[in-house]
Amino acid sequence: MMVRIQTIVCPVDFFPASEAALLYATSLAREYDAGLHIVHVIPPVTSLFTSSKETGETVKAEHEEARSRLATMVKAAEKSGVSTGSEVRFGEIDHEIVNAIEEQQADLVVAGTHGRRGFQRWLMGSVCERLLRRVSIPILTVPNAKTQKEIEHIKHVLFATDLSDNSEIGAWAVSIAENYDSDITVLHVTDFVMGGVSHLYKDSLLQGLDLEMRKLVPSDASQKCNIATRVEFGIPFRVILAIAEQEKFDLIVLGTHGKGALERTLLGSTAEKVLRGAPSPVLAIPPKLQWKSREVTTRASVEEIVAGKRGLIA
Repeated sequence: MMVRIQTIVCPVDFFPASEAALLYATSLAREYDAGLHIVHVIPPVTSLFTSSKETGETVKAEHEEARSRLATMVKAAEKSGVSTGSEVRFGEIDHEIVNAIEEQQADLVVAGTHGRRGFQRWLMGSVCERLLRRVSIPILTVPNAKTQKEIEHIKHVLFATDLSDNSEIGAWAVSIAENYDSDITVLHVTDFVMGGVSHLYKDSLLQGLDLEMRKLVPSDASQKCNIATRVEFGIPFRVILAIAEQEKFDLIVLGTHGKGALERTLLGSTAEKVLRGAPSPVLAIPPKLQWKSREVTTRASVEEIVAGKRGLIA
C-alpha cells in the first residue's frame, strides 16, 4: 500500500503546542506535496448576561485577531513551498474541527495536545482524545513545543502493534521513515507470563511473533529503511511510554482500536493512554482508512454573529 497525503488539516489555538503542530504539518505537507488547511475555532459565548450587540463586538474582535494571526501562519507555510489555506470557525471546538476535516476531505490531521482548556482536559479529555474517537483518518498529535530542527530530523520511529493491526498502519510508518530517512522499531508488548516456560517454547513463541510483526510492514520495506523487531512483556501503554522516553524515539505510530467497547469506554484505549503521556508525537491510525461522511451542520457566519442575528450562547 502506498500512502498518499493530499490534504492536511491543522487546528490551532495559538498556544505553543498547536504552533509546534503547525510546524510538523508544514513539514509533512512539503514532504508529501500536500495542501495544508489551518483552522481556528472560536467557541461559544457562555455568559447569559451578554447582549447580542456585546456578543457581536466580542466575536468581531476575536475574528479579526484570529484572521491576522492565521495570515501570518499561512505566509510562513507558503514561504516553505506549501499551498496553504485557512479559516476561522464558530461553535463547539470538536464539532467544528470534524466539520472542517470532512469539508476538506482531509487525509491527515495534525494537532497539538495542550491548549487553553487545561482544567477541562482532566474532566473530559483533551480535544485530541475526543477527535481520536470521532474521525476516521490518521491523527498526528504533538505533545509540546519542538524546534524546527527537531521536526525536520525524525530519525527513530517506534511502530507499536498488538498484531491485530492491518498492513495500512505499517505502510504509514514505512512511508514516513522513507521520507525522513529514519529507521523503524516494530514493537509488540504482551502480558503473557513467561515464568516457568521452557526455552524451546519461548524461542518458538518469539520467532512466531517476529514473523507476525514483519507481516505488518510492506514486503519491500527493508529496502527503504532499517527495520528491527522487538517483543516486550508488561502492560502495553506503560511499556510503550517507557521505551519512547528512555530511547528518545522521535515518533510513535500505532492503531486506535482497543480490546473492546466496554474497556474503551471505562479506561480508554491504549492509543489514548499513549497520547496522554507520550514524550514524542504520536501518529494514531484507525483500523480502516475509509471516509465516513457525516451531515455537516450549517454554522453561523461571522456577519450574522457580528450583526447580532445569531448568538453563540452555549
